Amino acid sequence: MKKVILAGMEKKNANDDFVYAMKETQNLCEACGYDVVATISQKSYSADPKTAFRKGKVDELAALVKDTEAELVIFHNGLSIQTAQRLSSILGVNVIDRTALILDIFSKRARSKQAKLQTELARLQYDLPQLLMDNQDSSGHERGGSALNRGAGEMRSQVIERRYAKRMNELKKELSKIKEQHYRDERRRTKTLMKRVGLVGYTNAGKSSLMNLLLEDANAVDKEVYSEDMLFATLDTSVRNIRISSYRFLLYDTVGFVSNLPHTLIEAFQSTLDAARDADLLLHIIDISDKDYEAKIQIT
Repeated sequence: MKKVILAGMEKKNANDDFVYAMKETQNLCEACGYDVVATISQKSYSADPKTAFRKGKVDELAALVKDTEAELVIFHNGLSIQTAQRLSSILGVNVIDRTALILDIFSKRARSKQAKLQTELARLQYDLPQLLMDNQDSSGHERGGSALNRGAGEMRSQVIERRYAKRMNELKKELSKIKEQHYRDERRRTKTLMKRVGLVGYTNAGKSSLMNLLLEDANAVDKEVYSEDMLFATLDTSVRNIRISSYRFLLYDTVGFVSNLPHTLIEAFQSTLDAARDADLLLHIIDISDKDYEAKIQIT
């Protein structure tokens, strides 16, 4: 397992629960297969615009990287491209933020075509600004010339931007086709007049496990959905026809939520949001054995 250090800036006078937020990010690290060998944080009214941490804490982080032989530093807080690059240069290892971490998890877990396309699109949207910055600021590819005669850096950036824009348009078209197919499927389900029940909740609360228990009770184990005890084990919304006694309904198993969901991933949750919006009944699944269950109720 890759050794990582989890870092976080605790904003003074902030209303969020920093301890819980850091714990959630650590759980995300573990879900991605990383071994969190150390945690470091700093309390301040604001982050340093250049390195997030103040100089003394950056020096402490550098020493921690060396002592633990960490291969990656993950910040709970969002980082600008420039800040991540400066920290990487100082520490000698890659530095990413929570959004990049969640994208890594999604890239590893995506199974359906829709989930893979949505994850790739979110990754391109997240990576493009950094690539453009790298090609404008790196030596040998600097921006130069007049308005009519730009240098190699800008030309390279334009090529990258066009290539990314082309791929993102292709992904959006493919996703649009899938969405249209889903719309037709939903139209057919609507004609059956069956009620719809949506399972919603925090990721790993037990939604898929509950659906499988209902399928087992209905002697339909051949239609069980994937279930595993980890964050974001599933990234697809599944629907099954359930019969309990004389009642029949459509049951939707949705993707679970986390706090502060990155905006670049909202599209990846579109099928879940649609299922929740269109349901006749929402069942909010809560793991009452989790001591943080009240916070997770609020997150959902």
